[in-house]
Amino acid sequence: KNPANSLYKNYTLILLGVFFLPAQLIYFEKERLLQNETSRYIAQALCNILPCTVPVYKDLSKIELISRKVHSHPVEKKALIITATVINNATQAQPFPKILISMEDIQGNTRVQRLFDPKEYLPDGISADQNMAPNIPLNINVAIKDPGQNIITFKIDFL
Repeated sequence: KNPANSLYKNYTLILLGVFFLPAQLIYFEKERLLQNETSRYIAQALCNILPCTVPVYKDLSKIELISRKVHSHPVEKKALIITATVINNATQAQPFPKILISMEDIQGNTRVQRLFDPKEYLPDGISADQNMAPNIPLNINVAIKDPGQNIITFKIDFL
């Protein structure tokens, strides 16, 4: 056997590994990688050259609930108004999230839940097709049926 031939095969395998291992990492971890600003910038630059698109940025952990309160509806009987202020702490815009409001009794059991699409909670003048701009507080108001006096707390989650 020719030792140069064997050495050539080894180098070929090493070069293939150097190419395919990062390619596999990128393929299987692309969603997580695209949440990183640097990776996202590189992907957008590549997609300007290659026929590809970068998915919309979405990081719910960057959406913060600043304040929230509940009070009786001023017009409707047996209804409540929940007001909240939220902010997108990400460095870039992202889609408005769905909002899940859960109400719990004194034992901590969830008694009432309601999921709101952006079009249901966004104030007039803001379309659900727009993105949530970074670092701009957004005030939201939603009306819900009053679940009764057994409810002592509520929480808001972003989905």
